Amino acid sequence: MGQQNIFQGTVRENLSLNNADVDLSNIIEMSELTGLQKYIESLPFGYDSLLDPVGKRIPAQIRQQLLMTRALVGKHSLVLMETPFKYLDQNQIDKLVTKLKEDGSTVIITSENSYCEKFADQIVVLEKGKLKS
Repeated sequence: MGQQNIFQGTVRENLSLNNADVDLSNIIEMSELTGLQKYIESLPFGYDSLLDPVGKRIPAQIRQQLLMTRALVGKHSLVLMETPFKYLDQNQIDKLVTKLKEDGSTVIITSENSYCEKFADQIVVLEKGKLKS
């Protein structure tokens, strides 16, 4: 998620990558899981509110939630996430990972958060440039 940006457009356009086929109910479900829904409800036009290009005036936590929600919207066979849980509590992490597993997604997470280990089928550790497992 570190390489993605918020673009000029509405919240819904950003979360759906401007794909009109993306169902709003799926966007709302993922927004609730990531904690973004409270922020959206505070906006004057909700999902139709315009976002600043590149997210310059969006707090880091909200930016992270926007990008995570975008990554989770839709059905995916593979989900790659880099340090995705920085602003989430353990309950939110549990719900997100459970949802991804229920959807049958293969999930690859890079994280310094040891809490994520409980969800792993396999753990690979990179230490001083060498793989340990």
